[in-house]
Amino acid sequence: MMKKILLVILILVTLNCTKSQAQCNGLTSYDLTVSSVTVQHPSSPSFTSAVVCPGAILIDSTNCCTRYIHIMPGGTYEIGGTAYAFVLVKNGGTFNANNSTMVFGLSYEAGATILNYSGPSTLCPAITFVPSSCTTEIEENDRNNFGNVFYNTINQSLEVKDIKENSELFVYDVLGKKMFEQHFSQNTNNAQSLNSFTPGVYIYHLISIKGKILTGKFIKTN
Repeated sequence: MMKKILLVILILVTLNCTKSQAQCNGLTSYDLTVSSVTVQHPSSPSFTSAVVCPGAILIDSTNCCTRYIHIMPGGTYEIGGTAYAFVLVKNGGTFNANNSTMVFGLSYEAGATILNYSGPSTLCPAITFVPSSCTTEIEENDRNNFGNVFYNTINQSLEVKDIKENSELFVYDVLGKKMFEQHFSQNTNNAQSLNSFTPGVYIYHLISIKGKILTGKFIKTN
């Protein structure tokens, strides 16, 4: 317990001393890379730095240590329990603090989604860190070559169009719970109703038979 307290004090002092220079800068290497849905239970092995890749979800309640969490566009980080964190969020990333008091600072770019957080924060013109360990297989909607996914706010549906390869669609909530999955054959167009979904943030993965991944998120407001 004393070791944990000393570690927290040391990191707080370091953050305070480097506040003006380093608040919008992150690390360049990580001992945890999150590329899918990863749940860190209270007894899980500890880590000191993590990068949450596009389309990935990190749900963290590890009872250990202050750590740096770097969130890429399309990535989601959720903190709970007695996990400690200093969080950096790129435009398009999502951070759900769950009203935790264990977050020592938040740096974020405009366009980041911040939920249930009232602690210290800094809006950065740009956050610099190196997502060197993230996969390069994830493709964005405007440049993918095997399908498209759109959230239709009027019809409350998730539309899948222009499928060029047999694919599977998976949708998760921010807790990592799988809401549904569906197979789509080549040349299929489909609209999946979301009327039964409660308001909140959701993440989708469209995975082709050849292993290509199209990922993104949407917010259901009603």
